[in-house]
Amino acid sequence: MSASAWTLPYDERPRSARNGRLQVELLSATGNTNLKIRHKIIALLGLASLSLTAQPRQPAKQAEVAEQAVIVYFQYGSLDLSRLYELEDRVEAAIVKVGAGEYDGHEIAVDGSDGVLYMYGPNADLLFETVHPILETTQFMHGAKVVKRYGPPGAASKDAIVLIRG
Repeated sequence: MSASAWTLPYDERPRSARNGRLQVELLSATGNTNLKIRHKIIALLGLASLSLTAQPRQPAKQAEVAEQAVIVYFQYGSLDLSRLYELEDRVEAAIVKVGAGEYDGHEIAVDGSDGVLYMYGPNADLLFETVHPILETTQFMHGAKVVKRYGPPGAASKDAIVLIRG
């Protein structure tokens, strides 16, 4: 009769018999029924944990998302970031709705004086057309400088600069 040792979260033996480790023996097919049930549960939990930790395969199109960018440089002038968060929610929702790419986040100066918004997608013009109306209707975006970057970072590509007017 062969036996294998597995570490489990529960063991019926007294703690002194376990030496601080939680172990149970897996017996042959004629062994304890409760042990067989535990073994099946452990196997199922193992499969479940694999499915939770497995990384989904990224489609080839994902590599294109970050090829172009829209980067917005703006004056903010406040340590209260609630208006910025509200703007981010609107910008992100619009980008997702159109499928223009992704909103990546912001940087803001420690004193709240100025900041930057970052958006990426396969088409900088489509990204800009999607967020431009939102930027124009946001008070602290008036006078902001928008850089539309065509191509990946560091590549020799032409950039277009647009000023947001209110």
